Amino acid sequence: MTPPPPLEEGIVRDFVFAGHGDFATVQKLYQKHPEVLHQRYEPTGETALEAASHTGQREIAEFLLQAGAHPTICTVAMLGDLDEVRRFLRRDPKLAEARGAHGLSVLYHAAVGGHIEVAKLLHEFGCEEGFERALHGAIDFNHPEMVAWLLDTGVQDLDVPDRQGRSPLTKAIANRQKEIVLLLQQRGAKAEKTSAT
Repeated sequence: MTPPPPLEEGIVRDFVFAGHGDFATVQKLYQKHPEVLHQRYEPTGETALEAASHTGQREIAEFLLQAGAHPTICTVAMLGDLDEVRRFLRRDPKLAEARGAHGLSVLYHAAVGGHIEVAKLLHEFGCEEGFERALHGAIDFNHPEMVAWLLDTGVQDLDVPDRQGRSPLTKAIANRQKEIVLLLQQRGAKAEKTSAT
């Protein structure tokens, strides 16, 4: 049997980009081109499932998994599936330091989902990196309890900038996240902008 011709890059691009938050387009493109499910958009190096995972798009991720996409530890961490995260780690403890799309850590994925128990499990299995980036993820998705856990457990630089050059406190103030602002201020975080890394 002859394999189907490869999909046009534009279809893969649109599907992966939609995975970042456009559920209607994900459904529409999958219906029309089901073979796009496992395709990776090479310029960004991610699949639609990986896109949904690092942007906290639970509904899209669950749809893609039900369609047959292959889960990664980053996806199940974002979804808060503690048992599945544990299964991944028991098979390979080094996955506690796994990276997903754009080099974002599995801890970051747990943070955007707000799943402290997953974060604790990753830490138990040796996760010691990615706390500052995860802090930004927890702020982006307004998870004060996750922010507190990250600050208590592994954040070394309270003022590390995000890609826009904003410190965690600057971002929390702009987002009017009073509880997070207080947590950061109590630990001496600064609000001034710094250069992006």
